[in-house]
Amino acid sequence: MEPMVAGTLPDDLVVEILSRLPFKSFCRFKCVCKPWLAFSSNPNYHENLPKIPTGLFCQYQDLNKKATKLIGHPRNLEQIDGALSFLPHYPQLQLIDCCNGLVLCMRRSMDWSNRKIIYHFIVCNPATREWTKLSDTRRYQEHGICEAMLVFNPSCSPQLYVL
Repeated sequence: MEPMVAGTLPDDLVVEILSRLPFKSFCRFKCVCKPWLAFSSNPNYHENLPKIPTGLFCQYQDLNKKATKLIGHPRNLEQIDGALSFLPHYPQLQLIDCCNGLVLCMRRSMDWSNRKIIYHFIVCNPATREWTKLSDTRRYQEHGICEAMLVFNPSCSPQLYVL
């Protein structure tokens, strides 16, 4: 790409913006200017893009012990704790859903006095090791079923919702 000229965006910012576009949009926008065309035509352009971790979380039972693992391309996963060991130790912690790099986990506890199950939810980001426990716990009858999903729509709000 051409060096920065007064009044234009720095190359690294343009690369960051272009790397976040959906592929079809990226292909359409390469006709905007010659530097963008040159960027998209460069066979090594993918090396200029930020390294986005990719992988698959799986939870499995091994000899009465549940384990969580992140499976994917090794170079992408070096800094990601796929076992979620940065979370407080909770027995029976389950992976429920994931969205935009965030993971929704749930654990159950029993309120024996009311014979109700209490569901506790945690949303975490394995890449940054940040997590938060959601304050809204739900109580169900002893055999109640709880389904939860992590939802994110950046066009409506920068917030995530647990449904």
